[in-house]
Amino acid sequence: GLKNARELEIKMHQTNLEIFNDLENPSSIKNKIIRNLSEISEKIFYDLMTVLTITPNTNGNPAFKLNLKNIRKGIITNEDNGNNKSRLMRCSFDLALITAYSSHSFHRFLFHDGAIEASDNRLKEFYIKTIKEYCEQYSIQYITTAIQDEIDSIKDLISDEDIVLTLTDDVNYSGTLFGFKF
Repeated sequence: GLKNARELEIKMHQTNLEIFNDLENPSSIKNKIIRNLSEISEKIFYDLMTVLTITPNTNGNPAFKLNLKNIRKGIITNEDNGNNKSRLMRCSFDLALITAYSSHSFHRFLFHDGAIEASDNRLKEFYIKTIKEYCEQYSIQYITTAIQDEIDSIKDLISDEDIVLTLTDDVNYSGTLFGFKF
């Protein structure tokens, strides 16, 4: 009853304190993620850097927020309000997270649905180059979906061995995922 609820509340508070204390540790996993995120986002966004902010929410639990910062001006921008940069920023965070845990027992694959969808060709190019670099460096398997029109502009960056499956709308369902047509 109430005793268990109170014990659980105390345990949750202690855990949150441990999390926030760890955030202050310069060698913490959080700081590795932040360093990796800064490095990755600078490669993709050229003059912008992704900033990770972790603050307690109203319940005292960590809340995560990503913003883009103009490197030259040193200010947070609103460029992440659009879908393209916001999506790539979140994909960059995933990559920063998985690379920060590379020396731990942690999964070594990422899946993003439509990561480069509707992005500027320069962003697509920087993103694909960065993904390939980090996947090779950290032995990560990366999977994303893309329609042909999205990759035509960067086809020189994508080899045939990079493409695992090509889906089509063939009448006999031979080019469909799991033999289903939606």
